[in-house]
Amino acid sequence: MPLDRVRLVNNDKDVEAALDWLGDMDPVGADVERDDARAYWLRAALVQVGGNGKVALFDPVTLQNWEPVADWLANKCLILHAMENDVWPLARLGLQPELIEDTSLAAAFLGYERGLADLLHHLLGVDLDANKEAMQRSPWERRPLTPDEISYAAGDVADLPDLWEVLADELEARGRWNWYVEELDHLRSQPDPRERRAWHKTKGVGRLNDRARARAKAIWDWREAIAREQDMAPNLILPDAVVTDLAAEPVTQAIDLPGRGMTRRMVRTYGDELIDVLKNPMVEPEFAHHQERNRPSSTQKRLIDHIRLFRNEVAQDIGIDPGMVLPTKTVGPAIMAEPDNPEAVREAFHLRDWQWNIFGDSLAEMVLNNQA
Repeated sequence: MPLDRVRLVNNDKDVEAALDWLGDMDPVGADVERDDARAYWLRAALVQVGGNGKVALFDPVTLQNWEPVADWLANKCLILHAMENDVWPLARLGLQPELIEDTSLAAAFLGYERGLADLLHHLLGVDLDANKEAMQRSPWERRPLTPDEISYAAGDVADLPDLWEVLADELEARGRWNWYVEELDHLRSQPDPRERRAWHKTKGVGRLNDRARARAKAIWDWREAIAREQDMAPNLILPDAVVTDLAAEPVTQAIDLPGRGMTRRMVRTYGDELIDVLKNPMVEPEFAHHQERNRPSSTQKRLIDHIRLFRNEVAQDIGIDPGMVLPTKTVGPAIMAEPDNPEAVREAFHLRDWQWNIFGDSLAEMVLNNQA
């Protein structure tokens, strides 16, 4: 795409003119480039909007008023690719259109590779020139943007509306539109990924005893509160490995924390607080019977393996990725919950209508006939 079809908008007084230049296109493609590895909340460093080869790049580093962009998008259908990477940074700017479609999700239900470059090449004959890996490592909050960065950012959205049209038609033709809509609604109902962070998923926590797990949760909660308030990546405050290490073998003086992996700057700022947490975790060590600590019996292990093989066969039959049919991470906990009727099986596996309609009866029979 020639660069004269791209506008970089980095001044509030130029926003309205850029929106007029884009015109009344609908649907409209959008994407976000982020540079938030050191931040807690997902944050946009560049917002790309457009389609039909015409793209405006709105600069969050310099723009203050996003209301005109929000108003322009309000009644349009926004086309994203892998929307979870984009909806939350957009929302933090006040950009929350009602109608959103996701080309990556649509592609998954059609059995295509989900990468944007592959889809554009396969379905539209469009080739993206940029080195994606290099661009993903680019410092997107650095200014000025380079010509390569501008070209890459614009290329990610220029053809999204056309891509969506092809995918939507094929979803309809193959009878998978309702599958897509239900899964999209589920994804849109999920909270911000940061709200889904869980202390017990910290590496190494599962090997701790109950008292140490209580300390790990207390440290994690303390670190999380600071990270949210300061908009700072939690690992910059205290790496995960240090959380579990201190939970297992706590120290009693802040002077000992640098030797355990906490930076001196963080010790100066938060060391005394952390020592207080270690001394008084204020968490009941009631984790011994939590599901995440249980281990499946030999019978359950066999059933888990059987269900995964069954899932793979279903996926092969309908031509989509097995993880779309039934995520592997749900199988073990579902079996260990020991559901005792079909509806309990559905709930334990978190199956939506499209999944239940495809293989629910077979799955329920498999589970209920093979309980330990």
